[in-house]
Amino acid sequence: MYVPIAYAITESYVKPLMTSLASLFDHARKETFFAIYVMVYCPSMKLCDTLHKYVAENHPRSAIRIMSISARDYARIPVLSGWLREASFRLLLPQLLSEEERVLYLDADTIILDDLSELIQLNLEDRIVAGVADVEVQNIDGRERLAYLLQLDTSCNYNQGISKIVSHQYINSGVLLMNLEYWRQHAITERALQLMELPIKRWLLPDQDLINYLIMERGKSHMVYLPVTYNCIDLYFPKDKEDNMLHLTTAEQIISQNYRNRLVDMSQFDGNRIKIIHMVSLAPWQKYKYPSPYYELYKPYAEHVSMTLPTWIDHLRYTLKREIRRFKAHRWISIAIILLGFLSMLMITGGEKMEIQLK
Repeated sequence: MYVPIAYAITESYVKPLMTSLASLFDHARKETFFAIYVMVYCPSMKLCDTLHKYVAENHPRSAIRIMSISARDYARIPVLSGWLREASFRLLLPQLLSEEERVLYLDADTIILDDLSELIQLNLEDRIVAGVADVEVQNIDGRERLAYLLQLDTSCNYNQGISKIVSHQYINSGVLLMNLEYWRQHAITERALQLMELPIKRWLLPDQDLINYLIMERGKSHMVYLPVTYNCIDLYFPKDKEDNMLHLTTAEQIISQNYRNRLVDMSQFDGNRIKIIHMVSLAPWQKYKYPSPYYELYKPYAEHVSMTLPTWIDHLRYTLKREIRRFKAHRWISIAIILLGFLSMLMITGGEKMEIQLK
């Protein structure tokens, strides 16, 4: 089974990408092979050689293509509230992959725990994407941001848009099965780039908000919701790569799963086996998150690609440096507080001495 998969990275994200690929290959069936597309702006020869060699040695039936984003395309995507342009590269996939009808886009901070060939066969007729509803807090905050976008978008009817936002379930854009043919036919990329020009002072999650807005415009009938097992975020933390059954024991876990799966047609999916772990802010290579709950799961893949993970000493050093920076940034406030405290003590002791003398 042929499975096209796309990633977007910077030069510094090669190792995390390789760990994602390692897990992808590790859980693929013998008959599954991949076309892997990696979007990078001005990739170095070292990056290209490293990734081509890795795929050739570890999954020779698959192919990898490094897609160098042109300066023209790079310039089309504005820097929004400090977010790297790479976060929005996925919006360019319909044009970059003109030969593909669909593609599975994955963030590089993902670990795959099962074969993905069934997902790629999903019926996407007249659907823009298939994706997983985000965690509860993001669902509420995300829809508020969509309403703000709607206020600024003069091309839409506000009342109709609000009605669609209310029924919309906000998705996470880290795992997306994209109907590229639909995007091309309806000029979705062009619409997304147009929305980027809206006068928004601060974008929180620009690419994700845009994709949700594009879905909202067409209504939820143009969206396929996938179960949480295809984008498992902060729900269940497997201890090793064989632990891919979703075991939910707490009320919080069960409520979260039911909430995020409420628009999923479960008759189409295996909702018990974890397909994709999305680590987001709990990525094990982040020193400030040591030890990540995904550390043990991730460690074998990191070792496989010679990726160094932080230790408790690294975490301690990071924490000390952070606190020193904070102290330096607020040293004048700290000094002022100390002086005020000292003056207060002098006033108190001075008052006590005066009281004694009067007696």
